[in-house]
Amino acid sequence: MTINISLLEHYFKKNGTTINTNIDIDDNDAFLKFILGDSREGDRVEFVSFKMLEEILIVNNILGGRELLIQERDALSADLRAGLGWSKKREAKMESLVYDTLARYIIQIFFLNSGKKLFPELILLPIHKDMYFIED
Repeated sequence: MTINISLLEHYFKKNGTTINTNIDIDDNDAFLKFILGDSREGDRVEFVSFKMLEEILIVNNILGGRELLIQERDALSADLRAGLGWSKKREAKMESLVYDTLARYIIQIFFLNSGKKLFPELILLPIHKDMYFIED
């Protein structure tokens, strides 16, 4: 799966948050460095590895077994077989499942240290639960 960083930034704005994104290559594993706000040198920073992006989508049932993305793709295929044609709504929903989930998750971890759970429907990765002392 490919994640478009510009599109991800668009979904941050759609969810009411402005961020800047850098790629941190100082480590053996590259990380995306999300900076809260308009400044490229902001106070609040979260590092997310490329693998973590996939894990976020898996634990939140967007990718994996019978995930929501596959269900939507199957519904689009059924529409095509039934002669209904290509559905922009289904295409937009598939995009939204991925990008809204990632944007909201990262917005959530920006605010976890203040105790705010902005998107309680999202499941946190164990690393973030441990980092911010969150219990299930």
